Amino acid sequence: MRTGRVALLFLLGAACSPDLDLSCRIENEVCGAGARCTRDLRCVTAPAPLSPPTLVFANAEDQGATVGWAPVVGAVGYFIYLASETGVTSANYQELPDGQQVNASVTTTCSGPGPSGDRTCFRIEGLTNGKTYFFVVTTFNGELEGGWSTEVSAVPGT
Repeated sequence: MRTGRVALLFLLGAACSPDLDLSCRIENEVCGAGARCTRDLRCVTAPAPLSPPTLVFANAEDQGATVGWAPVVGAVGYFIYLASETGVTSANYQELPDGQQVNASVTTTCSGPGPSGDRTCFRIEGLTNGKTYFFVVTTFNGELEGGWSTEVSAVPGT
């Protein structure tokens, strides 16, 4: 009988919203005499990944670069992926020359190109002057990483 009720919950949830992503677990399992058990089922919707940052730019500096983007509502953090070869992503940065992931958790506000408004910026240091670096930015909502921004590039020291 309990199994039928759980299946019904999933069926009703799916019928109400086909895009609903449920994560469920059994909590508070209590078994009495005769092995009769009761369980509480706790279901929560999984957050959707955030959109990738837009209006991304990179400004070259001495032995570094400042990467900036339009802030994304709901983001609790950002990751910057960089390499000295084009086509960098979160999936391949480790395979590319000079590939690295930077946790841009402490950002500043700056101005950037495009429509007026503040941008979220992060300075990356320790880059080689005269070498081209490529950057993409992703959002993080506390559980999921969003898609990649448009790739931008900078040549430190120029």
